[in-house]
Amino acid sequence: MHLEDLGFTIYRGEVLVMPAAHRHQEIEFNLIFEGSITYVFGGDALELSQGHLALFWATTPHHLITCAPQTDCGWITLPLATFLRYGLPEKLARTILQGGVFIESFDSVESSLFNRWLEDVKHPTEEKQTILDLELEAWLRRMALSQPSVGTHHASGIDTKTAQLARYISEHYQEPISLECIAAAASLNPSYAATLFRKSFGMTLNDYLTQHRVAHAQRLLVTTDLPILELAFEAGFGSSSQFYAAFSKTCKQTPRSYRQSHTHKS
Repeated sequence: MHLEDLGFTIYRGEVLVMPAAHRHQEIEFNLIFEGSITYVFGGDALELSQGHLALFWATTPHHLITCAPQTDCGWITLPLATFLRYGLPEKLARTILQGGVFIESFDSVESSLFNRWLEDVKHPTEEKQTILDLELEAWLRRMALSQPSVGTHHASGIDTKTAQLARYISEHYQEPISLECIAAAASLNPSYAATLFRKSFGMTLNDYLTQHRVAHAQRLLVTTDLPILELAFEAGFGSSSQFYAAFSKTCKQTPRSYRQSHTHKS
């Protein structure tokens, strides 16, 4: 599973179940105008119902597994560099950059604003883009004000063997774990665990493990000044060569270039 680069996008329409987990560079907004959806993040289910939105950094592998019939959903993908440029309140920014999911309700005013943005991008001008950018920043700042204690929100875990495998990886990816360790967490034979996981998640267990480690390294590159080799080990990689190979394959650039391109400029 490679790391997609979507840039700024905004869309509204019916939801389709995803055949496999995916991940991309941007901050993602999901707004549920009607119906409901269920995502999997690291083996846990996150359910969103009508009138609620979720905000998260989409470098974390996420998989839309169910949706109610005719669910009407809105999406925004916001480049990480833009999110950092906003200089948002630390509580919200830290939650998102550390892999948390912010859940918030929205009202008819925000629904109307979202629809206006859709129209603006259909007939773009430089002034409309400036306004949209300012309104997005203001919206995020209001989100930060709305809850005094922002945190990670997850629904109850999915009681399946594949979810147990995914959850074990999400909780232990910083450790030197093997296929045998992962399979044992779900009381499965390693070969069967690998086959079952690939069938359900559309990727290998090792790929899923690597993506978690790369995502953790990305967060550290953006949010800390840790030396690159130190953060590679902190993210769970066993050697510098393993880290550089995985990071370059996923992100299409070196860790140093990634850090430089996402440095916050006040």
